[in-house]
Amino acid sequence: MIKYIMDRRNGDKTIMNSSSVKLTGSQVVVIQASRIDIEFITQQGNALVIKLKSGQLLVIQDYFINPQNELVIDDSLNQNDGLYLIEGNNWSQIESVDTLLIQDSTMDGEWLPWTIGLGLLGVGGAVAASSSGGSNDYVISLPNNISAPKVLVNNGNDLSGTGVPNTTIILTKSDGSTVIVTVDATGNWSFGDNPLNDGEKGTLITLTEDGNKSSPTDTGIADKSTIDPIVEVNNALLLAGKSEPNATIILTLPNGNKVGTVADKNGDWKFADPNPLSEGEKGELVAIDKAGNISGKVSVEGGDITPPDAPVVDVNGPILSGTGEAGSTITLTKPNGDTETTTVDGNGNWSFDPNPLDNGETGTVTATDPSGNTSGSTSTGVTD
Repeated sequence: MIKYIMDRRNGDKTIMNSSSVKLTGSQVVVIQASRIDIEFITQQGNALVIKLKSGQLLVIQDYFINPQNELVIDDSLNQNDGLYLIEGNNWSQIESVDTLLIQDSTMDGEWLPWTIGLGLLGVGGAVAASSSGGSNDYVISLPNNISAPKVLVNNGNDLSGTGVPNTTIILTKSDGSTVIVTVDATGNWSFGDNPLNDGEKGTLITLTEDGNKSSPTDTGIADKSTIDPIVEVNNALLLAGKSEPNATIILTLPNGNKVGTVADKNGDWKFADPNPLSEGEKGELVAIDKAGNISGKVSVEGGDITPPDAPVVDVNGPILSGTGEAGSTITLTKPNGDTETTTVDGNGNWSFDPNPLDNGETGTVTATDPSGNTSGSTSTGVTD
C-alpha cells in the first residue's frame, strides 16, 4: 500500500495507507512492500501505476506532472530490511527519506535519472522487480499485443464495454488523471458512474497481470445528458412534440403498457392515428437518447379529442361570416383548393372581410379547435 507521502521541501509527512494518491508539489511517495512482491511499475498518462503480485494496483496520480517526485519502497517489514529509491532501472538503498529533501532550489525543473528512466519505459516498457536488484533484470518489454478494450456505453449512467477477461482497464482522462477497473471473467467491464465529464473524452488501455498492455483506444465523447420530451400537439388523432434528435420516446399508458416511437433528425416525434391516450387519460413520457441517457418523466393527459361542431355560415356576400366554437380556427377552402383562415372570437363569431370568394363561387368552411380537432365541413352556398 501507499504508506505516506513526504513534501521534499519541508519534510512534512502525510499518512496515506491507501492504494491511490494524487500528488501536488515536489513529493516522495513511500510504498510499503517487499521488492519481490512488485510485479511491475509503469506509466499511464500522468500516473505511475504499480502492480503487486497479489493483484493489487497502486496508482500515484500526477506523478509525472512534477520532475521532482520520487518513489521509495519501504521493505522494512519484510525479508529485505531497508528503504530503496528507484532510479532508472536500479534500486538504491537509502538510510532515510530525509536524504531526499531538496536543499537547492536550482534543482527545480531537472529530470532526475529515475524520472527519465521511468518516463521512457512508460511508453513501451516497465520496471519489474526481481530478487537480485540493481541490474537490468528489472527491465521487461511490454509489447502491445493485447486486445484493446471496446466501449459499448459512454453516457450519464456508465462507461462500460468489453475486454480481455480478468485484465485491468485503465482510463486516462483529458487532464492526465487515471481511473482503474477490472474486466470480469465474462469479458465485461464497467466504471459504474462515468468518470468522464459531459463532452469529455479519454483513452483506455488493457493491462495484463504480467504487465503487457494494449494500444490505447478512444472512449469517444461522453454524452451524459438529454432533454425532456415536449408535447406540442395532443388531440384525437395525434400526440406529438419535440425531443433530442433520434431519441426514442416511450409513453407509459394508464394500464402500465408502453408504446414507443423515434424522433427524426430534427427532434420531431409523434404517436398518430389515433392518439394512444383517450380524453382525460393520464400517461408519462420519457426520452432515451442515442447514448442511452434517460430524460425526466413528463406527465401528459389525453387531450380534447372531441371535434367542434361544424361552423355555421350566416352571411355570404361582400362579407363571409358566421358562428362557431370560441377560439377555434375557421378554414375556408376555395374552389381552386386555396385556403384562407380566421379565428372565432370569444362570442363565437367569425368573419372574412372582404369575402375571399368571387361572386358566384361556392366554398366550404371547417372549424379546428385549439387541440387540433377538426369539424365536418359546411358549404358556404353561392356567393352573392
